[in-house]
Amino acid sequence: MKIRLLAAAVTLTAAGAHAGPASLQRSPAIAPDSLSGTVIKCWTTPGGSSGSATDYCVPSVPASGYAVNIQVYAPAGGTYSYAWTVPALPPPFGAKQSIFSGCISTTSYCNLAVGSAGSDLDNTIFVTVTDTATSETLPLEATYWIPAVCGGGSSWC
Repeated sequence: MKIRLLAAAVTLTAAGAHAGPASLQRSPAIAPDSLSGTVIKCWTTPGGSSGSATDYCVPSVPASGYAVNIQVYAPAGGTYSYAWTVPALPPPFGAKQSIFSGCISTTSYCNLAVGSAGSDLDNTIFVTVTDTATSETLPLEATYWIPAVCGGGSSWC
């Protein structure tokens, strides 16, 4: 009995000991054949690079605002459409996020301007990729997390 309780406690501790939003713990979608190899990547500027991009991005430096760049990489030679969903941030942070390019059916990217705040900001952006030749679809998502910034963008809070 003690062993089971200890194992449960370790599991709960490990599950609760992560940084960032809970939405990071998800299973990847299984791609249909025509979309096999399709990935989504996210990075921030300043403080991030496309070389280390994943489906989760967080800046490494404090700033007053960020560009959040999300890109879908699908197999070469195909023709694709994209259905983007960019949820609004909750009040009072709604004005802290705006689309500055992409995020439409003909673009494989979605670029956002996100202002910093005295509270952490995070959002998950969704896209469904459709292979227009086969009509196969693949839902993807990417999450950004902007830690709280103070001093007009000069330091983390």
